[in-house]
Amino acid sequence: MKSSESHAMRRFTRHFLHQLLELVRVRKLQLLLVIFVGSCLLAGEIYRERVVRELPIAVVDLDNSRPSRTLRLFLEATPELKIVDEVPTTVDEAEALLVDGQLAGIVVLPADLSTALKHGRKARVLVGVDMSNVLVGRTSYRAIARVIGTVAGGVELSYLQKTGVPSRRAMAEVLPVGTDEHLSFNPSGSYSLYMAPSVTFFFLNLLVMVLVGQVFLPPSAARTPVEALGRLTAIWTAGMGAGLGLAYGLLPFFGLTNHSSLTLFVAALGLFLAVDLLLAVALQALLPSRALAFQLGLLLGVLSLMLSGATFPVDAFPGPFQVLSSLLPYTPFSRGLRLFFNQTLEASELTEMFAQLAQQAALFLGVTAVAWVARRSLSALTGRPA
Repeated sequence: MKSSESHAMRRFTRHFLHQLLELVRVRKLQLLLVIFVGSCLLAGEIYRERVVRELPIAVVDLDNSRPSRTLRLFLEATPELKIVDEVPTTVDEAEALLVDGQLAGIVVLPADLSTALKHGRKARVLVGVDMSNVLVGRTSYRAIARVIGTVAGGVELSYLQKTGVPSRRAMAEVLPVGTDEHLSFNPSGSYSLYMAPSVTFFFLNLLVMVLVGQVFLPPSAARTPVEALGRLTAIWTAGMGAGLGLAYGLLPFFGLTNHSSLTLFVAALGLFLAVDLLLAVALQALLPSRALAFQLGLLLGVLSLMLSGATFPVDAFPGPFQVLSSLLPYTPFSRGLRLFFNQTLEASELTEMFAQLAQQAALFLGVTAVAWVARRSLSALTGRPA
């Protein structure tokens, strides 16, 4: 009994080390790792800028009054915006530049702007933004609207004070309700803080799914459960190394730091990778074709970023896609991942993530066991190998 256990352990260790060595010796795997590292570097560089800044806008000032010049000054001082030097002379010319993609937005100050303000009439400012890119369009519109609201409030306050209204009462009339902003989880409003960790660990998810395929696909497919277990454990170990390298090497290089304990992050990453492997094994056990199981696993890996809710809220998905999202290990992990890089966490704050991953692990183990028993039973009835 002890001899067989010792033999199984030696086989496990041999295939574990063999799989690790293949990652650095086999050329196609070397290329795969180079692509992975390059993709992560590219993602970090793309999201290096914390927020979108200096979006080009044009201001067509048909009034050229003190209020209109104040609006232009405030727009120029806004970090998200940059007024272009070559100012269009007409609205049509500005719209043409907007359509061509040379501008993120246009602001047209009408000729009766100051007159309307002086006589207490509602002044209308034409704002157009490029919504072909939602981030650019919403950022530029939000910044322009904030400036217009601020300047308009200032003009109204000045007008009320000139009519004899006391300053405190005038301020209450202009701004009856104030807001104190407290932005949870992403206090800097940083797009990179939100997306860079999600994208880089998405590439890690893809890397693991591709490496798992090598374990089950010929010509190098594992021949025994012990061999498969050794090679899968090696892939898990390599994934842990790559994940820790991302969290404590690459992302800090781009200014993104994990604020929580190393132990907590290791636990989350380790469980995520383990459940990822269990998903691949369950697909191999469930589907009759190993190639089909690998292709489906890779497809789910490719879709995992979109289905995780990082790019669009899961609650807005059609029902079947919400179910599919709940079955992917990357979905709960990506939610926890965004917390790691935003605040210091306690284990209790990740209870939901760990619970979902544990439920998925139980499901995939159950599917694998049922499929294995079914195959063995069918093999016994037909006399064909399982």
